[in-house]
Amino acid sequence: MEKILTIEQTRKADAYAIESLGISSQILMENAARASFEVIRERVLQQESIAIFCGTGNNGGDGFALARHLHVNGFSSIKIFLFGSPDKMSPETRANYEIVRKMQIPMYENLEHSFIFDMLKESDVLIESLIGVGADENLRGNTPDLLKLLNYADAMKIAIDVPAGLNADTGRAHIDAFSADITLTMFASKLGMYLQYGPNHCGEIIVCNLGAPLNLPQANSYMCLDDESAAEILSVRNQNSDKFDFGRVVVIAGSDSMPGAAALTANSAIKSGAGLVELLTPNIHPALLPEVIAYKLKANSDGTISSENKDLLLSRCKKASSIVIGPGIGTNESTLKMLNEIIAEFPEIPIVIDADGLRIISNDTKLNKNLILTPHIYEFSKLANLPVEEIQQNIIEIAKKFSLEHNCTLLLKSHPTIITNGDSTILNLGGNSGMATAGSGDVLSGIIGTFAAQSDDLLNSTALAAYLHSRAGDLYSAENDEYTLTASSIIEYLPNSFKSIISTEIE
Repeated sequence: MEKILTIEQTRKADAYAIESLGISSQILMENAARASFEVIRERVLQQESIAIFCGTGNNGGDGFALARHLHVNGFSSIKIFLFGSPDKMSPETRANYEIVRKMQIPMYENLEHSFIFDMLKESDVLIESLIGVGADENLRGNTPDLLKLLNYADAMKIAIDVPAGLNADTGRAHIDAFSADITLTMFASKLGMYLQYGPNHCGEIIVCNLGAPLNLPQANSYMCLDDESAAEILSVRNQNSDKFDFGRVVVIAGSDSMPGAAALTANSAIKSGAGLVELLTPNIHPALLPEVIAYKLKANSDGTISSENKDLLLSRCKKASSIVIGPGIGTNESTLKMLNEIIAEFPEIPIVIDADGLRIISNDTKLNKNLILTPHIYEFSKLANLPVEEIQQNIIEIAKKFSLEHNCTLLLKSHPTIITNGDSTILNLGGNSGMATAGSGDVLSGIIGTFAAQSDDLLNSTALAAYLHSRAGDLYSAENDEYTLTASSIIEYLPNSFKSIISTEIE
């Protein structure tokens, strides 16, 4: 998996490289500049005009060193704009500053903004190397005015490490924070790049290798899946297997008015590789796949699942490898009470609780580690008894705290999607706005049910399900568009999603 760093973890990564490995800050700065140059040389023509804006911190030092690499590799039209006093520079930043001066690369120090405005008209590429990872959204002095000019310019915009004015922890941003087309970030991407306003200001995020390993504990870390790690979690299926080796998923879902939710959940479970899927529902939708074993339940007068079905539900759940409860079940109190009792009967079997099933849970409910909750932010607001606005300001920490206090795995549907058990947190960065459509969450619940039935690692199973779910949506959108994406389209593209991360050869 790829690590995602906080500001403090970035400082620790720096300290480990310098103090434990003996890699000097000068070498790290040189590696940052070289790695940035290697990306830029693939994106920018040598004859294009490049303006590099440097501060006096080490981020500015990266910019000075980058200017040198560009200059000696044939980029002939480079201008450096320094803001601040050289007296405030660290030794390594000062050294790179002096080098570009001696190389006579054009440099302008503390220019009035009116002069900068005119010079920006001649620039094809702007490289922002003013502040770096350590600052936040509270910009000082004339920096906001400068960034406003840079954002206004008609040029490719590249940020070094973190765009100025963006909080690398929270994603909060100054109104004039630098809006990059590309962000070249060091060690690993930063948490705030994916939260709140981060995506708007970072553009494409490219991680630059500094030649130093990350030495951070897994606990309290932030990760994201890539194709390689997703394939490792998925694992190779043993050819000498039968259907019982791949799990029996029992889905309790639907009502007379919402049979589609049940069908989508069961269909996605069987299409994700479950050995058996059983659906218990009052109304069997005609689109239910024939591979799903369906049980028609007795219904209450409002069409919801009657408590008269309790013995049947218990008997099927006893044989389950995982259970999915909630999509389309409605709000009948007797139904919810019965399902709560069923959940209590199975503390060891993984149980996915989604949609209306989340009404069973309250903020003071002590859950079991076998439970996977999958709320969107409005459902989570009710679970956590917090306003949506407050959650959005500190969404990851609140999600972690809830998961830890309630002893469960939590998948919080947002962008990015947050999957946490309180100790470790995985962000799913995929997906698109077309997936904000009816039934998309039901499909996800079915996929989670399948992977939870096949593994004891509920955190990774849930993250894998989210990864493949979002990949299916992205593949559909790439081939078609976001506007026409439906929940059924996500199921249709699941084979493409699986195929994109694995290679299967039949000899």
